[in-house]
Amino acid sequence: MTDARIGDAPAFDTARWEALTFPERFTVWTVRLWLAAFTGDPDAAPQIRVAFESVDAVPAIPLLDRLMRVVADGARRPVRFTPVAIPALSDDEGLLLRAVELAQAEGAVDGALVLRGMLTADACRAFRPACRGFARALAGAGLRLPGAAVSAPRPAPAADAPPRARRGGGLP
Repeated sequence: MTDARIGDAPAFDTARWEALTFPERFTVWTVRLWLAAFTGDPDAAPQIRVAFESVDAVPAIPLLDRLMRVVADGARRPVRFTPVAIPALSDDEGLLLRAVELAQAEGAVDGALVLRGMLTADACRAFRPACRGFARALAGAGLRLPGAAVSAPRPAPAADAPPRARRGGGLP
């Protein structure tokens, strides 16, 4: 059983949508199409295939399915998705997008942590590998999400960099 619902967003935030890059919009749009197909729209599944073919990312289709089944089956509350054709972004879509960005960064921050209020604990554990696979497939097709760069691990300090002071202001 799923708690995911389409079209339940009470207000549409078009400003957030306008700020998204193509890879971000593509990701959100294909998630919405998946949900439309999952809830019985017969036209949605062929559109998913066409979308992924257009960006040379067909191997990402089953990974999207795996990811979204985790979300649909493991939702602890109704998840709010905006209808496919609406140029707006719901808060839940934003969280899911952020989780994919974090997975693409492959840094120390786990994208499943972003969704712990949305998903059950078991679903969060299943979400990690599903999200990582989907994020890698998008990156492999050149769909790099800009938030992934923000989350990248910090570079190591240069060998000739002066030592940093300890907390409390003392010398090292």
